[in-house]
Amino acid sequence: MTLRCLVTGATGYVGGRLVRELVARGHSVRVLVRSPEKMRDFPWADQIEVVAGDATHRGISREFTGSGGRND
Repeated sequence: MTLRCLVTGATGYVGGRLVRELVARGHSVRVLVRSPEKMRDFPWADQIEVVAGDATHRGISREFTGSGGRND
């Protein structure tokens, strides 16, 4: 089963390892990062979708799901 995953904090220690594992398992990964230029140094950067933004901004979930909630 392939999942569509949104990861925040992908440039950090835990987030970077999570993304690496999700990509290795064949999942579709989108990352939300404040500084997209930091993503280019990761070996899996060409296998993910990078979106610039801040998870603390109001309404950010609607931008990703279209509904403000879970989107299966």
